[in-house]
Amino acid sequence: MEIWKIVLIAVCAAVAFIVLLLLLFAVIVDKIAFGKRADKNPLLKYFTSKDFGLSCEPVSINDAKTTLHGYIYKKQVTSNKLIIFCHGMGPGHIAYTTEVNYFCSCGYTVIAVDYRGCNFSDGKNIRGMYSGVRGVKAAIDFARGNDKL
Repeated sequence: MEIWKIVLIAVCAAVAFIVLLLLLFAVIVDKIAFGKRADKNPLLKYFTSKDFGLSCEPVSINDAKTTLHGYIYKKQVTSNKLIIFCHGMGPGHIAYTTEVNYFCSCGYTVIAVDYRGCNFSDGKNIRGMYSGVRGVKAAIDFARGNDKL
């Protein structure tokens, strides 16, 4: 067999091995990041709606097999402007009460729902990046079907 064929086979084998290692690394990172609940950290102080004088109404939204829980926040009795607040991965919307208060102070009604596996919502874990997208879609569907907002 010619030397260049041996080198080519060795390079292909090395690339395949590196790709497999990267895939294994990605699976491990996914399990670490999304394989557990992302509840509030007891070492952190989270502001509440009472700290800002916000009225809040509990809301539960069905998202496939999971029930998402959160609140509808308002400062004014009526508002024709709506924001669906999307928190990042982790502690849920209560880590952003200051931002929710700002939007309410500007006259918006804010729907803030925790994603699957976060804070108030059901689920054993976050279950990947798409979980947030599904949560937002469920909140949009809820807002479209709710005449009180």
